[in-house]
Amino acid sequence: MVEILVIDDDVVDFKPGLEHALRGYRLHWAESGKNGLETLEGNPEISLVLLDIKMPPHFAKIEHREGVEVLKRIKDDYPDLPVIMLTVLTDVELVVEAIQAGAFHYITKPLDRDKLRDTVRRATENVELKRQVGSLSRARDAVLSVHTGPRVKKGSRFQGMIGAHPLMKQLYSHIERAAQFDDMNIVILGETGSGKDLAARAIHQCSARRKKPYIAVNCASFPETVLDSELFGHEKGAFTGAESAHEGLFRQASGGTLFLDEIGEMSPALQSKLLRAIENQEVRPVGGKPVKVDVRLVCATHRDLAAAKEEGDFRADLYYRIWDIPITIPGLRERPEDIPLLVRHFLDASSARNNIACSITPEALAALAEHDWPGNVRELASTVRRLAVFAKEGVISEAQVRNTLGLAPGTAKPSEAPPQADAEPAPEPETKPTTLSVKTAASSESAPAPEDYPEIEDLGEFRRIHGEIRLKQVLERAIREGGNARAAMALLAMPDDRYDVFRKWLQRLDISVRELTE
Repeated sequence: MVEILVIDDDVVDFKPGLEHALRGYRLHWAESGKNGLETLEGNPEISLVLLDIKMPPHFAKIEHREGVEVLKRIKDDYPDLPVIMLTVLTDVELVVEAIQAGAFHYITKPLDRDKLRDTVRRATENVELKRQVGSLSRARDAVLSVHTGPRVKKGSRFQGMIGAHPLMKQLYSHIERAAQFDDMNIVILGETGSGKDLAARAIHQCSARRKKPYIAVNCASFPETVLDSELFGHEKGAFTGAESAHEGLFRQASGGTLFLDEIGEMSPALQSKLLRAIENQEVRPVGGKPVKVDVRLVCATHRDLAAAKEEGDFRADLYYRIWDIPITIPGLRERPEDIPLLVRHFLDASSARNNIACSITPEALAALAEHDWPGNVRELASTVRRLAVFAKEGVISEAQVRNTLGLAPGTAKPSEAPPQADAEPAPEPETKPTTLSVKTAASSESAPAPEDYPEIEDLGEFRRIHGEIRLKQVLERAIREGGNARAAMALLAMPDDRYDVFRKWLQRLDISVRELTE
C-alpha cells in the first residue's frame, strides 16, 4: 500500500474528507513542519508528501512562508520525494516559489477529490519512474550498488551501498552517528573491494558539511613528491615544472571532507606534514606561507595500522590524531545473505551497459555464496559481468558459476585451481531461472513458456519487483498465446474485474493486442 504523509495544521476539519478521497492509501498525519520532518525520518515507506503552504511558523520567521521552508528542507534531504502543496487561490506567489523549489504540483482548497486522486496517482507513478531511470543512470556511470537496507534520506545518503544484513544495518547506523561529529576524524577499516570509498562519501553526505566539497585521493597512487604537492599545494616556481600555482586538495576541500584512501601507504615525511596540518588546521604549500583550512578528515586503509604503529611504520602521534572514530566495513563473506541483492544490481548494470538479457538460477546463487570473495564486492561485480557475457541462453547456471570460480561440485569450498573465468561453460541441464530477472531490451522470445506464467494480482507490484521490460515480455507472450486480452488475463490468473486496469497497462506499455494476434 502506498503511504502518504500529510502535513497540515488543520487536521480536525481536514482529515475526514482527505481520508475519504484517498481510500486505498495509508495516510500519516503531522500538524507542523517540525513534526512532519520527524515523521518522515521515522517512516521509511512514505512515497509522497501533501504539505499545507500556510502553517504556524517554526522554521520560517513569518507564518505564510512556513510551508515553503518545510518544502526546501524536504527537498534537501529527500530530493526524489514528490511534494504536493495544498493552498488557496490567493497564494499565487507562494505557489510559484514552491514549484521553483521543487514541489511536484499544487492543489487548491477546498479540495477537488478527482483532481486530488489524479495528482496523487501521477506523483506516485513518477516516483517509480525516477527510481528506474536512476538505476539505469547509475549503471551507466558504473556506480556499483544502491542502498537496500532501511531507508535513509532519498538520493542523498548512503548512495551506492547495498546490504540488508544486520552487519550492514549496523554500519549505516554507525556512519550516520559518526557523521554528526564533523570536528572528529574518522578511520574506515576494511578489506580491498569492500566499499570504503562509498562509506567515506556516505559520511560526507550524512554530515553538516554535505553542501561543501568532497575530495578523495588514493595515497598509494602517487609518488611521495607528487602527493605532497597534491595534498598541500605549491606556489608558482616552487620547483622545476611548477609553471603555475596549485592550491592543493586540503584547500580545495576546505569546509568539506577530505578522504585519504590507503593512508597506511603514506611515507614518514608526509605523515609528519599531515600531522602538522591536522593539529594546526593549516597547510604550507611548497614554496609558500601557511594557509588556514577547515577540513573533516576521513581516512581508509586495508592495513593493520595498530600493528604498523607498533612496528614503527606509522607514526604513533598521527595514529592517535586520526583515530577519533573507527568504522569497520564487513567483508562480503560475513554477509552472504546480501549476495542476491548485489547480483540483482550487477546484472541490471551489465544489461543496461551491454544490452544482454540475463537471469540466474537459485542453485547458481547458492554456489556464489560458497565462494570466500577475497576481493569482496568489487570481485563479485567483476564475476557477475563475466558470467552474464557467457551465460547460455541468458541464464547463469550453477555449473557455469562453479566452472568460473573453480568451485568443486556439490557444496565444497573453492579449490586451489585458478578460475577459468573466460572458458565456455560445459553443457548443463536446463534449469528454471529465479525471479532475479534483468530489466533489458530483450525480445519477447525470452519470455517464459505458457506453463510457467506467473500469477499476477497487481501489475504495478510485478513491475516494481521485476522491471517494466520483464512485465511487457510476460504480457506480450500471454496475449500472443491467448489470442485476446481476456484470455491473456486468464493465463496470468488475473481477476475478470481487473479488465479495465489490464487494458490501461497495455496502453501504458504500448502493447497492441491486434498486432500480436494478427
